[in-house]
Amino acid sequence: FTGPPPPEAGCDPAATWVAGMLIAASTANDDLLDAVTPDELTIAWTAGPPASKIVYYADRTSTSNVFGAAQNLGTGNFVTDRVALSPDGLRIIVVNADALGFSEATRASRTGGGSTFGAPATGGFTNINAATPGGESVGDPIVGSSDTSFYYSLYGGSSTATIYRSLRLLPTDAWGEGAALNVASGLLEVGS
Repeated sequence: FTGPPPPEAGCDPAATWVAGMLIAASTANDDLLDAVTPDELTIAWTAGPPASKIVYYADRTSTSNVFGAAQNLGTGNFVTDRVALSPDGLRIIVVNADALGFSEATRASRTGGGSTFGAPATGGFTNINAATPGGESVGDPIVGSSDTSFYYSLYGGSSTATIYRSLRLLPTDAWGEGAALNVASGLLEVGS
């Protein structure tokens, strides 16, 4: 074994799940869960028919409270498909409209006047976006709980290893150029 030991579990592995319940912020459309922050205070999802999906998000002040009203990200130069959240809930990561890279919308706080996301901008994704090969596209963004690892898919190439990871030293740094993960065959691309 090389490298640091894995982090301890964030929850009790012996705990049991209770019956699920509808979140009040859910829409009347088919909602597709995209991301939840590690502290469970911000949630993001997409809803609606494929050609006109909308990105929604909602916040709460504690895990014992219900989520507030659903807010939408609005429209912009991004694909309304799977999104990711930063661990602090202040950034929402989207796939650019050309599917050649990522952008992020930011906000100042989860509550009050600064709780609305601005328009998506490239932000710290310059290195990943510049490295996306022509004829390929990105998708499925996930931000690690430390905000120093970013996972995504790279589609359309001849490689069957389509899961990529980008690392950075500090959450304020730009994301490094992503690299394909050396994964088990169960995570390799199957079919097209």
